[in-house]
Amino acid sequence: GLLVVGYREDPELFRGCLKSITYLRYAKNERIIVVVDGNEEEDRYMGDIFSKVFSRWDHRVITTDFRLQDIEMFEQRAIKLVEEVKKCMGPVCIMQPHFGKRAAMYTGFQVLLQCQVEAVVVTDSDTILDTHCIKELAFMLDDNFVGAATGDVRIWNTGTMLSFLSSLRYWFAFNMERSAQSFQNCVTCVSGPLGIYRSDVLREILEKWINQRFLGSLCTYGDDRHLTNLTLALGRYVKYTPYAFCYTETPETFIRWVTQQTRWSKSFYREALFAVKAIPVQSLWMTYEIIFHIIYPFILIYSLLILIYKGTLWQLITWVLTLFIMGGLRTIYALIYTKKLKFLFNIFYGVVYLIGFIPAKIQALLFLWDNGWGTSSRLKKISKWNQKMIPILWIIVLIVGIVINIRRFIISDTEKFEFHHIIGIIILVCTLLVGFICYCFYQDHEKKKRVAREQERRKINRDQNFGKYHSYIETDMGVPLNNMESQY
Repeated sequence: GLLVVGYREDPELFRGCLKSITYLRYAKNERIIVVVDGNEEEDRYMGDIFSKVFSRWDHRVITTDFRLQDIEMFEQRAIKLVEEVKKCMGPVCIMQPHFGKRAAMYTGFQVLLQCQVEAVVVTDSDTILDTHCIKELAFMLDDNFVGAATGDVRIWNTGTMLSFLSSLRYWFAFNMERSAQSFQNCVTCVSGPLGIYRSDVLREILEKWINQRFLGSLCTYGDDRHLTNLTLALGRYVKYTPYAFCYTETPETFIRWVTQQTRWSKSFYREALFAVKAIPVQSLWMTYEIIFHIIYPFILIYSLLILIYKGTLWQLITWVLTLFIMGGLRTIYALIYTKKLKFLFNIFYGVVYLIGFIPAKIQALLFLWDNGWGTSSRLKKISKWNQKMIPILWIIVLIVGIVINIRRFIISDTEKFEFHHIIGIIILVCTLLVGFICYCFYQDHEKKKRVAREQERRKINRDQNFGKYHSYIETDMGVPLNNMESQY
């Protein structure tokens, strides 16, 4: 079964997600359930989009005034809901009162389990699925020890420098980090946009998952990571396959990106406590991963602040150059594996890590008690003061520290401006300048390619008399989207 969850999603993204489902190629996919986390007037458009996309299918939109999370499955309301779903052989959209993604997922899980599916594939309402992704995920469950699996999540909106660098980071996160975890059978997080869970595992962990509490409050975020932790705690394997992939959106603005990273970091720190239960039955690699990701950012913070406020100018220059070199070492692997020169830009992700990811980690720990989702929907603007305060303060700390370091160098009697200072600064400035120029040329080249492909597809659609319906461009893998391209 396939489960899609969403809340007041961007209409075009939601339509693209549903369109990609119509192109899926897997005969054993018995059920498609879409759960909309809202049943108010403002949510109706999602049901309308669902009906239009699946107009040629046997489909149904069901609106409820309850959540399965709040009632027992043997109650008449729950039984009636399941019976309505079973009567429809095609996709079903369930619209329920808003209470967060976890509540929507729980409803979908329970309905699909009542339909006796063998496994559940989970995705988000902004995700474009590859045609064969379900088949590849299902293949991972051929091993009975595997309780869950995830695939490769790729980024389609790479129009800004931040989203472009994020797309490169995603590749390393999945094809290096999760690949290494998968080799040890202990992927620590089944990604929300693309994951599969065995039904017998879900039956065993579902109630623990929906009733999870932290500091006395019901947990509302980190649902994917907690599902993974509960699966690992059973002693089951969690795997990754690069052959199942999807496309999703990443934030294009700095504050929204930091907010996303803060939410993920909060769930990581909270779930690290729960992951301890899985350590005795999993690989030592999992222990290493957890410890490393907990302490590394703070070692980096400490060393950077010491260098800026106490170190010399040459030490600071050397530290920044080393940051680029270390990024370059990771880049070598990507260049060999993919043979795509765009991964050279990965050396600049370290800058994003310093000014964005580190304050997200700090903010996550400071507001770990806050169960807020961070961004309730993409249609609402981010306005909470604490989403902007920590990143701005961190950038001020860095700028003030650099100014103090340079001033100390200028007035110092012992440290002089020597040849190695000149060479270091020239290398640093040239790296940034050349990188920015190359990035501009790269984006211009990619834009021309996208325009050429769109014109070609429009011509094909006209020649085949597809009319206005196909002005919504579709790629050769059945993935719609006017501005989407194959990134890998």
